Amino acid sequence: MAPRAKSAAPGPADGPLPPVVLVHGTDSFLVEEKADEVLTRIAPGWREDEFKVQRVNGLVDRVDDALAALRAVRSAMLQPGFFASDPVVWLRGLSFSAAPTADRTSKSEAVRDALDDFRAELRANGTPPGVSLLVTSANIAKNSGLYKSLQAMEKEGRAAIFDVGGGGADSARRLVERRLAENGWTMSAAVRAAFVARVGSDGGTVVSELEKLFAYTGGAEPTAEDVAEICSVSTEGEIWEISDVFGRRDVTGTIAVVRRLLSNKGSSEMALLRMLEIRIADLALAVDARERGLLAPSGDRWSPALGEADRAAVADLGKADVFARPSFQRGPLLDQARRWTGAQVRRARLALMRAHERMVTQSVDPRALLELAVSEALAT
Repeated sequence: MAPRAKSAAPGPADGPLPPVVLVHGTDSFLVEEKADEVLTRIAPGWREDEFKVQRVNGLVDRVDDALAALRAVRSAMLQPGFFASDPVVWLRGLSFSAAPTADRTSKSEAVRDALDDFRAELRANGTPPGVSLLVTSANIAKNSGLYKSLQAMEKEGRAAIFDVGGGGADSARRLVERRLAENGWTMSAAVRAAFVARVGSDGGTVVSELEKLFAYTGGAEPTAEDVAEICSVSTEGEIWEISDVFGRRDVTGTIAVVRRLLSNKGSSEMALLRMLEIRIADLALAVDARERGLLAPSGDRWSPALGEADRAAVADLGKADVFARPSFQRGPLLDQARRWTGAQVRRARLALMRAHERMVTQSVDPRALLELAVSEALAT
């Protein structure tokens, strides 16, 4: 696997790091990736020497576990492993310094008091000589006492804070670009946009889907068709968002999503129109099956009493069979299908087909064409 590139997160980029480091952001994958880089800088060879890093699990949901984690960190700093040289104590995935309203553990008075004692001691005395402390978190509150103490220590040169961000399409696009460069892969801007729109912004999902995509193409540059064929649709992806609001027959909401997505670099009217055409094709199948009485009483699967010709037709659907999809994809689609009649689906399909043809053959503002098609498709 290619070596990871350094992130563009703020913080000391070169030279030795101070003894206390915080890595935080809204995407846990990006946090872990940056932590990997930090550990390599402060404890070279840490993967081969199990005694160099003492991990304390900070991802807890009970008050007693949070208090135990803080005790374990303090104990590990004062009594590092017997065989360790320049050891690192890693409070990993700190979850109980979030906003007080975020969870029961973060708003516990006992936990807050223990955190106050911990950060006050850290602020006053730092870490013991030769010991480093790494704290990673996907939800630390920036107005918490711990964060403010680390900020003050950073100004004094005794701590470093890396904010890796995450949680949005822009972050996902940057991660894609970085992984492409690391692996020597190429992908056009339009296909990158389609990829992020489909898989969403979660860092771990982006990386796994990207590796799956290039395994599918054998390292060759993928097309938009490859993305549609091999990449999983995420509920966080833009393709899911626009398909969902359109499927719910919300004309105002669909146009708002279209305008927002088109404000992103790399999005195109034709790509969004194709998303809507795919959704209406799925809805057409679900609505037609319902109106022809081909479904089981539950409405979420084909009737076991289908005739031979209908069973053969279902078998021929292959990946187009919406009733064979995972429940997290099938459920929302069938909920949307209940809002449509066959006549409404046919009218919507015709409106989208007309817009597609005009985008290809006429010199007309494609945004205006797309918004008009949405309005016509969802007219009552």
